[in-house]
Amino acid sequence: MTSRWVRLKPDITLTDALRDGDPITYEGGMVEAEAGRMKRTIAAAAGDVPARPLIVHAALAAIPIAIALVLGSTLREAVMAPVPARPAISASAAGDATAARQLYFETAGGTRVIWIFTPDEEEK
Repeated sequence: MTSRWVRLKPDITLTDALRDGDPITYEGGMVEAEAGRMKRTIAAAAGDVPARPLIVHAALAAIPIAIALVLGSTLREAVMAPVPARPAISASAAGDATAARQLYFETAGGTRVIWIFTPDEEEK
């Protein structure tokens, strides 16, 4: 089979150039015996390919599942890591009565609440 270069002229579209360069217009079709021989050769070659064993398919399916499980457990551990306990009143605020005091706690749902008490607000 030989290849032909087609030079496009400015007034010819690509569709026209492809239609003009189609080899079916200047070559004859295949003889029925030749086409049958080619079909048998292709079918024989396709039948010779060994099928993959079931274990290969199972392994290929298990790889993304294993990756998802590892990532999920890693992210779960990162999200579920315990928050370090903080003292309700800092040491500097406990020693100084005129300084602002802070009350810190966390709800069961994970909401962190910080109340800051200043000396002038406590008198009101």
